[in-house]
Amino acid sequence: MAVAALLLAGPACKVIKDPVVRVDLQATKTTMNPGETIQVTATVTEDGVPLDGVVVIFTAAPVGSYPAGSQKTTDAVGQAAASYRVESGEVTSDTMVVVTATTQTPAATGTLDILVDVTAGGGTR
Repeated sequence: MAVAALLLAGPACKVIKDPVVRVDLQATKTTMNPGETIQVTATVTEDGVPLDGVVVIFTAAPVGSYPAGSQKTTDAVGQAAASYRVESGEVTSDTMVVVTATTQTPAATGTLDILVDVTAGGGTR
């Protein structure tokens, strides 16, 4: 929730707004086959400026994992990347996965939908 404060300085007033922190997610692809690994990248910004050194925690539901770890730190351009994988036996039908990236300081969350496409091959039906 954004909070604004007014500073009274003589005849002029100035509105000060809380900064807007965003986590935007991109993936190398948004449709994948079981057994495939894709890269998910979170870009963390404050009022449009990239934030360096922010810890990002990646999660996914209902299936999948991050083989190289799910906690990453943003670089100078505000990006943190993690490899995401769904094993062949984890799904038996096409499944929509919600990938989430969360920061604690500053607090923000971003989500991205990934389709695990069993019908294209790589899974079992």
